[in-house]
Amino acid sequence: MDGKRIGITTNHSAIAGREHIVDLLHTDPDVTVTSLFGPENGICGTYEPFLQVGSPFVDEQVAADRLNERRLPGLRFKPVTFEPVSIPGMSRHPKLEGETVRGVKLEVTDAPVVVPVAAGIHLLQVFCELLPDERKEEFFHPRGMPVRAGNTMVAQMIRDGVPAEEIIRSWQDDVEKFEVMRRPFLLYE
Repeated sequence: MDGKRIGITTNHSAIAGREHIVDLLHTDPDVTVTSLFGPENGICGTYEPFLQVGSPFVDEQVAADRLNERRLPGLRFKPVTFEPVSIPGMSRHPKLEGETVRGVKLEVTDAPVVVPVAAGIHLLQVFCELLPDERKEEFFHPRGMPVRAGNTMVAQMIRDGVPAEEIIRSWQDDVEKFEVMRRPFLLYE
């Protein structure tokens, strides 16, 4: 895959050898991960990867309150404090290893109505709003934010303070075209 730009759709079970596929590809200097999507969001290095999201620099209660105020379908957010650790077979060297991370735990209350990508945009937006100004540049680092946001356009919209619902609406035409295009290939309705 030398020199390739790739997108990854994955979850916590995507282990290659002893490392998660995201860790393997994200650290490979010959590969550029341009987008990352998982049905869950979050931080590796916990026994509930992708269900906890956080930063050492935010208030976990404020983050949970702001996300719950948005009434995202099928989700509830609980404040949480945790410390990512090395877990053999799951995450050898997680980001923020050994640091106290404050954030939210995602609780799925009605799985069929959850819209994971939309939830991810809301999470990114709330955490961006809560970060101190001196941490925002790191949040928008080119090797991080476009991967978290899915692409550079969405990353820029979050940076510019575009409301989450407007960001989500911006790709609806493409979603509708894709749904029509894929219909002949679906095995089940």
